[in-house]
Amino acid sequence: MNNVSISFFYFLWNCKLSCSDVKIYPNSLIILNLHFCNLHFLQMNLFYFLEFLENEFPSNYALKDDKIGIQIHSGNLEVDQLLIAYEITPEVIIEALQNKIDTILTFHPLIFSPLQTITQDERVGRLTTLLIRNKITVISLHTRFDVYPQGTSYMFAKALELDEIKPLFPINENQKYGMGACGKFGLGVKIQDLLSKIHNITQAPIRFSRSKKELIKKVAIIGGSGTSFLSSVINESYDAFITADISYHNFHIADNVFNLIDAGHYETESFIVSTLFNLLKSKLNESEISLIKSGTLTNPVYYYPNTDVIRKNQENFILNKLGE
Repeated sequence: MNNVSISFFYFLWNCKLSCSDVKIYPNSLIILNLHFCNLHFLQMNLFYFLEFLENEFPSNYALKDDKIGIQIHSGNLEVDQLLIAYEITPEVIIEALQNKIDTILTFHPLIFSPLQTITQDERVGRLTTLLIRNKITVISLHTRFDVYPQGTSYMFAKALELDEIKPLFPINENQKYGMGACGKFGLGVKIQDLLSKIHNITQAPIRFSRSKKELIKKVAIIGGSGTSFLSSVINESYDAFITADISYHNFHIADNVFNLIDAGHYETESFIVSTLFNLLKSKLNESEISLIKSGTLTNPVYYYPNTDVIRKNQENFILNKLGE
């Protein structure tokens, strides 16, 4: 019996089923005559939820070797209380316990590298132990959401009020999906005005290099770490490239080519939780699954000076998004 068949039987086991025509063929192909079926879900089946995520955020569009999908399976076969979070931290787990969460859907994966041991000696081991002990399943989207048509970079481009937003690097088999976003300021903006727009969104310090292009019209964006795409962006005629985690030497590469702007990793991805929440809320039946938007600020980076002011601004951003 293959995995699809096993998943299907778990599916049947977890719903009340009235069906006159379920046929199983020797090759494990299952034919379900939906015309005669009347399914009543008590809770959302885990495999149905995973199939929904696969249809919405195809895993084959994610970057190669990305850590996506189920990272920790608690053993539960239903998704009843779903917490949507940016990443896993001790505070997010506390938030999950307070809300009686059985599943956490995250953007950042918790487990990036294979675990040789699970101990209390390091961060991932401690968090993994806590999640298993409390029977919480963890599912990660990461670059599956990055390439989504209204994903990470699109949302930042929208906040900047760019026109003609589209994927920066479209996926060949589906041009609606793609890494990054690009767009235009119709009449152009000065570099200082662009920096001001970014700061109004991020409420955090910005690092940038200058070029001779004082008027910015065409803008490329990759939320989070995007410097691996720097050479590809340079080959295009953009006036500015907004991303994060830019090294000193990469600023040299971009010097006098275009305006290279480091707007912060967390900061350029700050729309993810609210966007995911609103998307899932519009597409899932809330009588089958309860959706909860994380209100925890997980950014480990502090800034000096104005440390408390910047931190408070980022906390207020999350609170504002919780109220939407």
